[in-house]
Amino acid sequence: MQNPSNQNMNQNANKGKRDHTRRDAFLRRLKSILLENWGSKLLAIFIAVALWAGLITQDPTLTREKVFTDVNVSVNGADTLKRNGYIVLDDVVAALDDVTVRVNVPQAQYAAAQAGNYSVRIDLSRIREAGEQDVRILSTNSSAYGTVMEIDPPSVTLTVDEYVTRYRIPVAVVIEGNAPDGFYAAAPSTDPPMVAVSGPKSLVDRIASAQVVVDQTSLPSREGDVRRAMAFTLVDASGTAIQNDMIQVTSESVLLDSIIVEQAVYTSRVVELSDLGLVTGKPADGYEIKGVYITPASVMIAGREAAIRDMNILYAENTVNVNGLTASVSKQLRVRQPSTIKYASTDAVTVAVEIGPIITTHAYDVRVDLQGLSPALREVGGIRTATVHLTGAEPWLNSLSLNDISLTCDLGSIAQPGTYTMPLACTVKDSEGQAYTCEITPASVVVTVIER
Repeated sequence: MQNPSNQNMNQNANKGKRDHTRRDAFLRRLKSILLENWGSKLLAIFIAVALWAGLITQDPTLTREKVFTDVNVSVNGADTLKRNGYIVLDDVVAALDDVTVRVNVPQAQYAAAQAGNYSVRIDLSRIREAGEQDVRILSTNSSAYGTVMEIDPPSVTLTVDEYVTRYRIPVAVVIEGNAPDGFYAAAPSTDPPMVAVSGPKSLVDRIASAQVVVDQTSLPSREGDVRRAMAFTLVDASGTAIQNDMIQVTSESVLLDSIIVEQAVYTSRVVELSDLGLVTGKPADGYEIKGVYITPASVMIAGREAAIRDMNILYAENTVNVNGLTASVSKQLRVRQPSTIKYASTDAVTVAVEIGPIITTHAYDVRVDLQGLSPALREVGGIRTATVHLTGAEPWLNSLSLNDISLTCDLGSIAQPGTYTMPLACTVKDSEGQAYTCEITPASVVVTVIER
């Protein structure tokens, strides 16, 4: 009789052999399946994968995330914003130079999807007031290219000012240099004489004029009208330039980038002013005209060469009346200008008439007064006279009498008897402030002195 434990061991061994046999049979079957008709099997696998891929691409619910950086953001509504009376002061393009968009793209369009498919933009027409404004960055979802999930940043902060237009801003001309030698350039005229300026209120309110600098050295050396298109600069009241691309300058709704400047060029020459007939009347008795002085003495005139070539002198329209005057006088006189003169450097001159007393000479026979002789001596020559010639202003000389003139001879230096030649001295009463000369004939006297 067999032991039960041995029976169990035999059963387990038999079972193991059967499992091993079945496994070997499965592997042989699998090997047969894989190695037999392998081309057909690969084709089936390829078709299955293709069908799977087709199903994936046709399913709109299957999406992938795609991120676009440095997205080009369109700026809309700028013109509408201006019509509403506002303008953005910032560089909008620079403010939007770092925008990122995250989207969910259908699997089928993932490769073809671009940032432009989502119309990323800002709409400036939504702005309703000046100051710092947060403007939202907008986008549009697409059934073909999917949904925008996030925009970073979601908005942009812009500085907004009022948009205004000022009319009748004058065009101011600044002249530099002179016309070529021998020519004169008339004051330039501008077309248009005034402009309209539109732009941010903070800038437009400061504008005082549109300034054009005219360099006359570049004018041609010939007569005629010269028209030139010249650049202009907007300036404030102090002459400081105001330049900004947001400012527009127009005339009758036409945008301007230059101003037409027109000048007439004439031949020029210098002529003298005649002194003939400038002075009328006669000064008071004893006075005369010492000189007539004209300032300026010459005038630069300009006109057509044929009209002024023989013009050498100009005349004043009126005169200076010196009748009965005892002092110098000056007067401004207008210069008579023929109609052929288009320009004169001055239309008036100052005429100064110098009036002074007539200088004359009067002769007087005056007794010599001997003075200062020592009491121990006496003079024995008798009465002496000399002729005094006074030269000075005639009115003053006419007012003098013989008693106003004295001749003296100082004998104080004589100590001993003898004969001496002594000089004479002349004194005129109340002569202070008078310009005169005194000549004595003879200039000395011979004196004989003896003891008492």
